[in-house]
Amino acid sequence: MVRAGHIDPLVRRSDGSCRRVTVPGGLPLGLSAEFARLDYPVGTIELDPGDTLLLCTDGLVEQPGADLDDGMRTLTALVATGPDDVRDLADRLIDVAAERGGDDDVALLLLRRRAIDGPHPGGRLQWLVAPATRPPWSTPGT
Repeated sequence: MVRAGHIDPLVRRSDGSCRRVTVPGGLPLGLSAEFARLDYPVGTIELDPGDTLLLCTDGLVEQPGADLDDGMRTLTALVATGPDDVRDLADRLIDVAAERGGDDDVALLLLRRRAIDGPHPGGRLQWLVAPATRPPWSTPGT
């Protein structure tokens, strides 16, 4: 996992508990080139079966005049008490952000590792994309 100026991810365990995961990071992409700090440390996180990983931009958390840590605590509580289905959870989080308003953009990624007793149980997923290569899921020109 690599962070480029974004907030730390959250992990919701299969028991419903949710916690912030500290991941080393670098400057936002536009600033990294400007300040010649193109170093982006790589961290590793393992998800147990049934765990959900949440990655988002600060637009989902920040509110004008409010403390970022308060926003993270609110987000953590919303994720912990939110729906089990990742689509429903994503909809709920986006609805809350829309109700709150604000001018910042919001990006959200939720990833759930299937439970062992679920359909198509899988082993550990690992995908390495070497620098200066195009991921197989991208399309030419993107």
